[in-house]
Amino acid sequence: MTEQDGAFRTEGLTKTYGSGPTAVHAVSDVSLAIGQGQLVLIMGPSGSGKTTLLSMLGGLLKPTSGRIFLDDLEITSLNEGQLPKVRAQRIGFIFQAFNLLSSLSAEENILFPASLVKQPRPAETGQRAQRLMERLGIRQRARHLPRDLSGGEKQRVAIARALINNPDIILADEPTGNLDTRSGHEVMMILYDLVKDEGKTVVIVTHNQVLADMADRVLWIEDGRVRDRKDEMHSWTNDPVCGMQIDQWTATFFRSHEGKRYVFCSKRCQERFDAEPARYASLGSIQGNIRPA
Repeated sequence: MTEQDGAFRTEGLTKTYGSGPTAVHAVSDVSLAIGQGQLVLIMGPSGSGKTTLLSMLGGLLKPTSGRIFLDDLEITSLNEGQLPKVRAQRIGFIFQAFNLLSSLSAEENILFPASLVKQPRPAETGQRAQRLMERLGIRQRARHLPRDLSGGEKQRVAIARALINNPDIILADEPTGNLDTRSGHEVMMILYDLVKDEGKTVVIVTHNQVLADMADRVLWIEDGRVRDRKDEMHSWTNDPVCGMQIDQWTATFFRSHEGKRYVFCSKRCQERFDAEPARYASLGSIQGNIRPA
């Protein structure tokens, strides 16, 4: 692996759905660089473009405009016949819904991506699968079908599947979203170890604020625009209903009222504001204090 393996770079990346006045700009003119060996979170409100951005980085979705580089390879210049090989060899995908093949055992699911690329020594691939299952604590479940696995076990199988071809980059879309707190924490620690122990680049879409302290970077996306939370200042304001101090960049509940934008700590406060906006509008907006993160 060279010093630059596992590095992403985007230039003017844009994804627009529809056209004219009804066009939706899911990702707008995003230029960023993600270095090798980083744990990066992509966060933002629901519908803000997180999964769209991740899908474009992985070559699963074609941008409307802009370019994406994986090391020195411009993946946006590749055709549909070339992309599958790059994805199979260089990128591992982990999905919230696991996406395991129901008719295959855990081990067969793990080995499936290896069948998509040339494996000069299949025996070594089998040995790697055994090591991955041992490391992830699922070796005893190797012969079980997905229906016989718990949610945490399914996600561990999905992680092993993503790693079977030893890719430089792991892209994960809400990998803990369908798991309980304990299983979710265990999965995150596995991904954390991949970065710190093996130098993998791991990019995760998540709503979980607890994970932010573990990450090297947190990319906040809203209205298609991306900010790097750990490199910039935070903008603080108060919830107009309960008065709680909130970072407006990470708030997931917000409303516009009479030309001002208000953010809330919870859905409860947002609903109270919606019921009586005139009562609360004078108590707080995003004109808050600015201080370092």
